[in-house]
Amino acid sequence: MDVDEEPERCSKRSETFRRPRRRLPGHPECSPIRHRHGGTGRPGEPGGPGGLGPAGGIAAAAFQAAARALAQALAEAEADAAAGGCAHHGESRAYRPPPRLRDYITARDVTCRFPPCRQPAWRADLDHTEPWDDGGRTCTCNIGGGCRRHHQLKQHRRWQLKQTRPGQFTWITPAGRTYTTGPDTQPA
Repeated sequence: MDVDEEPERCSKRSETFRRPRRRLPGHPECSPIRHRHGGTGRPGEPGGPGGLGPAGGIAAAAFQAAARALAQALAEAEADAAAGGCAHHGESRAYRPPPRLRDYITARDVTCRFPPCRQPAWRADLDHTEPWDDGGRTCTCNIGGGCRRHHQLKQHRRWQLKQTRPGQFTWITPAGRTYTTGPDTQPA
């Protein structure tokens, strides 16, 4: 065997075992794929990221879902206004609020509903303003977040708590003083 033949044979062998490089569809080195709306989907081109044109499949579905959610929220707000505060569309028959209602109350109240208390609502007890045993609803118009201390204070005979409308709480002290608190403002 000649010394000059060996390197040649090795290089042929490595070429024989080398697999062709596979390119994924949509890869910049591949030929452009045309979308339904006529663009290639590349940045800066119509229909691509940052470009002009109709939204793609996922974005269009997200816009449709947002439009449905907005329509439902507006319909519920209109029903609440017509009912004088709460149409009970989110009511649950159970004592414990379901996760959707718990999340809504936590987002609405942000903190404990006792005026000077700043305990976060996610750490608070969700409490029925009118007791559930006495016919109180598990609804946004009858539940509020209160830290454990103020939840127990509300249970005291001489203290009173009223929810005049969903999210607005009026505390009446044993001395007869009245303190009203509403939903906290949402951070921007």
